[in-house]
Amino acid sequence: MTEPTLADVLRECWRARVHLVAGAFVGLLASLVFIMLCVPQYKAEMLVGPADHPPVPAFEDTGAESPGPAAHIDRSAFGAIDSYDFTRFEAILRERSVAAQLLRDDAVKQGLSQARRWSFLPAPPLDTPERLSAWLKDNVDVEPVGSTGLRRVVFRHSDPAFATLMLRDLYNTADALIRSDLQAKTDRRKAYLDKMAEETNNPDHKRALTKLLLDQEQV
Repeated sequence: MTEPTLADVLRECWRARVHLVAGAFVGLLASLVFIMLCVPQYKAEMLVGPADHPPVPAFEDTGAESPGPAAHIDRSAFGAIDSYDFTRFEAILRERSVAAQLLRDDAVKQGLSQARRWSFLPAPPLDTPERLSAWLKDNVDVEPVGSTGLRRVVFRHSDPAFATLMLRDLYNTADALIRSDLQAKTDRRKAYLDKMAEETNNPDHKRALTKLLLDQEQV
């Protein structure tokens, strides 16, 4: 059996010319329908990364010569040390707490009312934090940037101006929630350390507690 030559292939194509033209026409028609019905989407991107700040020392790193206050500190009352604020930022960016804050902004609600992919379908109902959170998980991507600590946050919308606004509001809202939570925790820690400093007469303990208070001021 001999291999088909170019002439054989062209001959077969000519014989199937009706089917080829019909297939090309159907494909062209489907493409035109798709272009007419889909709503153009614009992509906005934001690069974010962890902030540089001095690490919060452990309780044992107090510099006291005698057994310091670490052994007497109620760890549950003092709270956990916040070392992963950026991880928290990634985690809450599309969660209910952020969605609830966004729904208080009329400009955001107006833009969300136009969030649709097809012209013949209405925009999805995004009037509750739960619905908006689920929608954000489908429409906001957080991608690693190579082997760096940076993240690329990507959002798509039919209005490029709103896509930029939404990314900025997402960042500001998540950042504000983390800052507020950290401020509240820090205030509770400072009040707790102040109370311990008032109750102790040991100079080493007072010095160590003062150092811990200064650390909380840095936070």
